Amino acid sequence: MAGCHHLWHKAHERKRLAMNDVLLRKAIESNEYYCADGLGQK
Repeated sequence: MAGCHHLWHKAHERKRLAMNDVLLRKAIESNEYYCADGLGQK
């Protein structure tokens, strides 16, 4: 099982939550497993 860490930060405004939900839904519905512009890209 993989571990997961989260760095502490101050709370942010929650104005973008609706847009984040849209982006998450699109990502899930695309059935893609890798980012086209991942960390290995220059």
